[in-house]
Amino acid sequence: MLTDRLRGLMLAFAFVSVAFVSSAHADPKLNFSWPVNVGPLNPHLYSPNQMFAQNMVYEPLVHYNADGTVGPWLAESWEASQDGRSYTFKLREDVKFSNGEVFDAAAVKANIDAVLQNRPRHNWLELVNQMVSAEVVGPYKVRINLKKPYYPLLQELSLPRPFRFIAPSQFKNGGTADGIVAPIGTGPWKLTETKLGEHDVFTRNDSYWGPKPAYEQVIVKVIPDPNTRAIAFEAGEIDLIYGTEGPISPILSSASRRWASIIPSFRNRWKRAFWRSTPIMAQQKTSLSARPSIMQSIRTR
Repeated sequence: MLTDRLRGLMLAFAFVSVAFVSSAHADPKLNFSWPVNVGPLNPHLYSPNQMFAQNMVYEPLVHYNADGTVGPWLAESWEASQDGRSYTFKLREDVKFSNGEVFDAAAVKANIDAVLQNRPRHNWLELVNQMVSAEVVGPYKVRINLKKPYYPLLQELSLPRPFRFIAPSQFKNGGTADGIVAPIGTGPWKLTETKLGEHDVFTRNDSYWGPKPAYEQVIVKVIPDPNTRAIAFEAGEIDLIYGTEGPISPILSSASRRWASIIPSFRNRWKRAFWRSTPIMAQQKTSLSARPSIMQSIRTR
C-alpha cells in the first residue's frame, strides 16, 4: 500500500506531466516553479534528475488503474509463463519517440539492458535484482526473464524510474550509466529549453500517441527560496505551486489557500495528501481538470 506522502507526490507528477486539461480561455503557457533545474533527465538515473520532470517526458509499460490494478500503457497486453519466470509484453504499435524514432521491442530491450548494465545503482528495487534479461520475440513483443517468480513485477514496472524509455540513439557509450545525449521520450512533453538557475521549458509533443495536453508549454521557473516562490504565486507570476514538508512557504497562510483550485472529485479522496503532506495550489484563473487516464494511473489501493 502506498503512503499518503507517495500518493501526494504521484498526484503532483500527474498534474505537472499531462493532466493540464484547460478551459478554452486558458493561457497556452502554464508557469510552474521548482527549487532547482530539472537536470539532464536521464530516465535511468536519480538526482539531479527531478522525478516530476522525468515523468513528463518518459512513460512506463504499465500503470495503475483507479481500482489499484495494473493496466496497459506502452504495453497493451502481457502474459506470464506457467512457471512465473517470464512475462511477454505486446507493445502498442502507434508509439514513437518525440524525435520520430519508432518505439518497438528493440527499444524496450535496449533500455532494460541499460538499466541492468548499471544494476548496482538500482538494487534498491527488487525487480532489478530478480531480472535476468529482456529478449525480443517479435517486432512489438518483448519478454522479461526472471530468476524466480516475482509477483510485484507489474507494480514495479509502473514506477517513475528506472523502467522508463528513452530513444536508444540518445545513449552514451552503449548505455545510460554515463549519461544521455538528449532527453527524448515517448511522453506528452519535450524539454525544449534549459537556462541554468532560471527556468526549464517543456513544449507539448504534438505527435504524442495519446490525448494531447491543452497547454502548449509548461515553464518551470527556478525559485530556490520558498518565500520568494510564495510571493511569486501571490503576485500571479506563477500559476501552480507544489510542496511537501517545507517547499511551500509558511507565509502562504490559510487565507492564501482560498486561492487554491481543488479538483472537486479528488477533494475527499486526496484530502490528507493535499492538506497534510503535499499541498498543490493553483491560481483561480487556472482551470485544471485531470485527464482521467492519468488520474487512474495514480489512484492506488
